[in-house]
Amino acid sequence: MSEEVALVNEELAQKQQALEALQRNFDDFQESSRELEEELEAELGRTQDQVSELTSRLAEVAERLGEQQAKNRAISGEVAVAQAETARLKAAAVRAAAEKTSLEQAADELEAKCRAAIAAEEDSRHKLDLAIEEKIFVSNDLEDLRADTLRTERQLRSDVDDLRQELGRLRSSSSSNNNNNNNGSDAGSGATTTRTPPEMALRRQLSSLSDATLCAGGPNANEDAATVIDGDELLLSVEARLETGAGLDDGAGIADELIKARCKTC
Repeated sequence: MSEEVALVNEELAQKQQALEALQRNFDDFQESSRELEEELEAELGRTQDQVSELTSRLAEVAERLGEQQAKNRAISGEVAVAQAETARLKAAAVRAAAEKTSLEQAADELEAKCRAAIAAEEDSRHKLDLAIEEKIFVSNDLEDLRADTLRTERQLRSDVDDLRQELGRLRSSSSSNNNNNNNGSDAGSGATTTRTPPEMALRRQLSSLSDATLCAGGPNANEDAATVIDGDELLLSVEARLETGAGLDDGAGIADELIKARCKTC
């Protein structure tokens, strides 16, 4: 009986020791649990603070995001307007480039026309200079021709005056010779007309003028249109009148009238 009590006491002591060990373990666990709980509560507090801060920051970010989205929508409208303006400017640039090309071509054409006009002007000036020089030469030649014509006219008038003096000297003998010639003409119609010495002298005087030249053109006459006569024409005209029986005075008058008529515009 005592053995059983001893065994029970021993077992009880063992249980007591185990309980004490378990109590110590429980106390240790409880202590560690409390420390862990405190740490967890502290960590939870920190986490809650972080969550609050993050929530606040998230709200700020969300607000900023909303503002940024509003700005983005406004910017999107501006971007669309800018894109449309860019497209319009590109089209305007294309048109400007085409107009520039057209203007450059027109400028090249105008430059070519300007060069052609300058060349034509230079050619016209050269032709004008040549025409002026030619006009000067022609004017000089015309002046020389007028001077020659005046000298020739004076010479012819001098010769006509000499011829008139010769006719005056021969006038007395002309009357008697004309009467003799008229009597001879009445004697026979087939007889040849005999020239009197005065008529022969007149023809010799006119023949001496056969190389003289008269200009019938005025100061403004064209050189190609100028009418040129010589002493042979005078001689033929006077001889024709003499052949018809005209007198020496009539022949001299014809010569004088021809000279005056042909030279009055010289």
